[in-house]
Amino acid sequence: MRYKQEPNWREGRSLFKNSAPKELRNWLIDRNSLTRLLTCACNKQQGVFSVKIFHEAWEKPQLSESRLLRMQNNELGFVRQVHLYCGDTPWVYARTVIPRLTLHGELQKLTKLGTQPLGAVLFANRHISREAIEVAKLTNKHTMFDAATINSASSTKEIWGRRSVFKISTKPLLVSEIFLPELPSF
Repeated sequence: MRYKQEPNWREGRSLFKNSAPKELRNWLIDRNSLTRLLTCACNKQQGVFSVKIFHEAWEKPQLSESRLLRMQNNELGFVRQVHLYCGDTPWVYARTVIPRLTLHGELQKLTKLGTQPLGAVLFANRHISREAIEVAKLTNKHTMFDAATINSASSTKEIWGRRSVFKISTKPLLVSEIFLPELPSF
């Protein structure tokens, strides 16, 4: 198996220099609940929004994820990978990394969401804050590309995504959202 490199994540402000497709720019930089935005967009198409779990496990995060979350070198995190659908069409691949130290008290429920969208839980919490949004273009040489596109009908060569650290009180978690070609314009 060929080694895949991590995407080159950059601050959202450099988005336009990175030549992100015009139809994705608002999706990439919007700071509101993606779950809410996708649900509304899906309803307009008379579809049903849903979450399908791709993979959940305790595992070692990617190096850049560990650094952003200030995790130790070999520290495991809870990694949740899902696809967000409108009807039978995947629109977004989402990857969440939650450090063990974040998962105390009521936040333990974050490992048992099942098909409940994480965004609904995060944006319902009044103690939440979001750090800067980073944006990246992904190709088949990048990690996450294969997992993101596995259910996509498109044979796209590049996709775009964003990620940011959320903090509930002071406890961090990282959410990466990769937008698939089937996603309609914002």
